[in-house]
Amino acid sequence: MRRFAQTACFDWSGQAVARPKGIALAICDASASGAAPQLVARDGPWSRGEALDWLLRQAAAQADMLIGIDMSFGFPFVDAGGFFPGWTHSPATAPQMWALIDDLCGGDPHLGIASCLAHSDMREYFRHTGYLGTHYGARPGGRLRVTELASQAAG
Repeated sequence: MRRFAQTACFDWSGQAVARPKGIALAICDASASGAAPQLVARDGPWSRGEALDWLLRQAAAQADMLIGIDMSFGFPFVDAGGFFPGWTHSPATAPQMWALIDDLCGGDPHLGIASCLAHSDMREYFRHTGYLGTHYGARPGGRLRVTELASQAAG
């Protein structure tokens, strides 16, 4: 198994503001065997742009680092055979999904997704700001991704 010199993880936030209080970064050095990850000290909360800049700097430096982000990058697909079943413009692949999100939300402030949630068709697949879309899903938490289905099965 490949070993990295460091492991880092961002705890993300869906809060739609310039500096969400929930964004935090912790880093752990492999040389500090058994040591707890250390939060990166800051004068104030991270912005999503600052987090992106930090990630890009690590990539540019070819940092020997495994980076995780505690957020949902995926949408349910397998459970219903598509991202947005019943919508004729539903993307067929993950790259197409992210291209759609980039097209819709590229101008949203703070790397947000307000434009997806405002889109007349896409909004029907989400629960947000007191609105429950007609295709959100029958279960209280909506549709599940494969990893969530496996977690439930494992009990």
